[in-house]
Amino acid sequence: MPLTKRLTINMMSRMRVAGTRRTIGVDMDLSGKIAVVTGAGQGIGEGSALRLAEAGVAVVCVDIDRAALDETVKAIRGNSGSAVGVVADVSTREGNQEMVARARTEYGRIDIFHANAGSPFSAVSSRMKYRKC
Repeated sequence: MPLTKRLTINMMSRMRVAGTRRTIGVDMDLSGKIAVVTGAGQGIGEGSALRLAEAGVAVVCVDIDRAALDETVKAIRGNSGSAVGVVADVSTREGNQEMVARARTEYGRIDIFHANAGSPFSAVSSRMKYRKC
């Protein structure tokens, strides 16, 4: 499948018009962006990483399962996409630090962050301090 440079997000509208559902398309140019996707080794995280790569996004794939992670990275690179894999546990401070450090080392920045793995009550989030921006 050739890579596309545009990402179309289709959402099914809950509103019924004349007894049918309408599909709403949102067209965004994401080419050249940098994304971090946690849980990229399988399921929704893997699908998100692959779809972002098809849209021209460089993807930092993060997962605790090295074998599954390597398969996702291999699939992205096999379609001429750009990806790196980071084995990290995102429910820990160290895992988050490794993930961000690797993204910054490889690509210099993070434009998109897809938090697909980890616990909402992880050790990191329970000790976070919020500040007003």
